[in-house]
Amino acid sequence: MDEFEIWLVGRIKKLERQKMIYLASKRLDLAFRSQCHVTALRQALYRYREFKRGGRIIE
Repeated sequence: MDEFEIWLVGRIKKLERQKMIYLASKRLDLAFRSQCHVTALRQALYRYREFKRGGRIIE
């Protein structure tokens, strides 16, 4: 993994922890927003890894 991948994975883990804290405190709006960010970052990570392997990026 390079620096960018490590950063993305760390960010995903941090947001997932935040989401669990929000769910525990019944802040569902913030939990939903965190989940949206996690989903977007996971897609970015997948596309970046695909790009590094030399695959085509399909939008």
